[in-house]
Amino acid sequence: MNFDQYIKRREKNLKDRFISQLSYLKTYKIEIPFNELINGIKNLYYWLPIIWSDKDYGEFDTFKILQSKLKKQLKSLEKFSFNTEFNFFGFYFFRRHYDVIDEDLKYLKIAINLMDKIYLNNSLDKEPYLRTYDEEWYEYHKTEWHFMPTDSNVVNKIKNLETSINRQRQMDSILEDKDFIPVDFDDVTMDVVNSLNYKGNMLMESNLVEDNLDTYFSQNKLLYKKLSRKSKSRVNIAMDISTAKSKKAKNLLYKILNEKVDRWSI
Repeated sequence: MNFDQYIKRREKNLKDRFISQLSYLKTYKIEIPFNELINGIKNLYYWLPIIWSDKDYGEFDTFKILQSKLKKQLKSLEKFSFNTEFNFFGFYFFRRHYDVIDEDLKYLKIAINLMDKIYLNNSLDKEPYLRTYDEEWYEYHKTEWHFMPTDSNVVNKIKNLETSINRQRQMDSILEDKDFIPVDFDDVTMDVVNSLNYKGNMLMESNLVEDNLDTYFSQNKLLYKKLSRKSKSRVNIAMDISTAKSKKAKNLLYKILNEKVDRWSI
């Protein structure tokens, strides 16, 4: 190798080292820190309202944070579910691995929905108000609760006053061509109690408003057939069905998390 060749090779090596150094600085000192900054800002925007409202009350808040993470992970998986297949004259072609990606997304969505039905639907910030499995039987059996004095004379005055007010309201609705709206029983009770300056005991009484438990039983025939042998009370059977569905859903959720959580990554 003569001197000129040596100089050219050295210049080429210096140029390659310079380009390599620039590429390193561009990637690790500019692009990666910038992307991490943007990602951090996005995380603050996403997580700040969730963390702000977090409380240490129990499993509801725990699963609310976990579900929020899974929803964020689902969005990322749906966005980056394409893999590079091959390069053809500088053009990259992409193909989805449907057999893997779609199955992962399916179980991830099931886990998110199960958390709703087990823990999170009773959140008051949701509209309309939804029921968890433990509460869904309430939709088929509605009861009103009232505080009633233990003194029978006071009770009779309450009922007489309620009848009188409702009769007057019914007549007014006919004369004014309006819908009849019955008086609130609790308001009448408190008016009588206050007017009589009643200081005695009060008992809570229930009044059945709606009973559609047969519909609920028909929707859960197998569980009804199994659990109706243990109790004769329709309400207790409905509660047992709800509890059994909740327990079954919890077992399914924990099984999915145990077997699939390591698949939910980009």
